[in-house]
Amino acid sequence: MTTRVRAVPAERAPLRDEDALGDVRPLLWTLGIAKLATVGLIFWASRSFSTAGFLATMTWHWLPVAAVLGGGWGLFRWRLLRVRAQRERLRRAEWLVEGKAAAPP
Repeated sequence: MTTRVRAVPAERAPLRDEDALGDVRPLLWTLGIAKLATVGLIFWASRSFSTAGFLATMTWHWLPVAAVLGGGWGLFRWRLLRVRAQRERLRRAEWLVEGKAAAPP
């Protein structure tokens, strides 16, 4: 009589969206830096008006992508600063009693 041993599947933590996005960001940064480096090297090697026109023609469609990505980050940082300032105002207002500032605990 033979005994069968079953393999128990290992439990995995469910993947979150943040985990997947964190894996993609370095790839996007690498692609963007490589694109800028390539354009810069081509212009540096040629240094002519026709090359500049060619590069502008071939890379203009990347400007909206960069604007959206940079704008999203900028809006996030601006909102973060506003929220932190509001939190600080609320924290300070909590300890103001009849015009006199009380020391926070």
